[in-house]
Amino acid sequence: MIDPNLIGTTSLYQPFGQVRFLAGLSTFFRGRAVGEMHLQGDFAFTEDDSVNIMDADKIWRRCEKATGNGDVIMPCTTVLAGKLATNDRSTMIARTDDGHFDEKKLIVVEPDQQPKIYKSVESHVEITLPENPMRYTSCPSVDPKHGIWAATGINAANVGMTATETTTSNPRVLAADPMVELREAKDGEEERCGGIGEEDIVVLVLPYIHSAREGVLRLGALLEQYGTYESNGIAFADVNEVWWLETIGGHHWIAKKIPEDRVIINPNQFGMDSFDLEDAFGARESHLCSADLREFISENHLD
Repeated sequence: MIDPNLIGTTSLYQPFGQVRFLAGLSTFFRGRAVGEMHLQGDFAFTEDDSVNIMDADKIWRRCEKATGNGDVIMPCTTVLAGKLATNDRSTMIARTDDGHFDEKKLIVVEPDQQPKIYKSVESHVEITLPENPMRYTSCPSVDPKHGIWAATGINAANVGMTATETTTSNPRVLAADPMVELREAKDGEEERCGGIGEEDIVVLVLPYIHSAREGVLRLGALLEQYGTYESNGIAFADVNEVWWLETIGGHHWIAKKIPEDRVIINPNQFGMDSFDLEDAFGARESHLCSADLREFISENHLD
């Protein structure tokens, strides 16, 4: 049994200064044998449940009942709630961190502590950062041997983000837009640095954004410029909006605004099953994407 209180970086944001921990999720799996993963139970929350969505004990009991034998396996899972789906009309984003359960710490990063030039430990990419970063919270690994891995935070503009939900992608997409992986110097060839990843994203984005939408656009620009070496989903929230971004290749991405009256639950897989390109290249009300996505789809026969 995994103690829900030990899950590292499950956070709900809103308002600034309050970090709420949600240990229970509405998607749970059981399976001891390799490859045996069965969805157990119906975890749709009622309106009354939304009052107590932070009641970890209540949700954990549901989890135990669903699995039948008390064994619980929790994949990395994200919960997103629009402001009309919560009783206090606050936006919420949450994620369990199912990685290596590295020890985490919650810190406040002051503007003068933010680096001017960021270098990734995992991919060796170096990125010059903007001036005037904001104060923000961070939940980095205690041991920095693999980098910061800030995981989650809220900045002084009351914008929160969680990064990342490891996802999947389409092999056809990856053939057209491969991951940008670190290539070590070897046999006379120079090192080729990799793109950005989970280690880096919060530090590169959160101190510089004043809304959830700005977060999507800043991260999208970084992905287009530097690429990524892994598939990820990233959530952003401000007082009014929640956005969800998914990488779909080495340099391409799509993002959707969560409807105000909806709660979205996303496991370790690509989550968007529809996307409005007309909106993304028109009004941009609820959809955003990489600048050349339409041409990328057409030229590589991905439609």
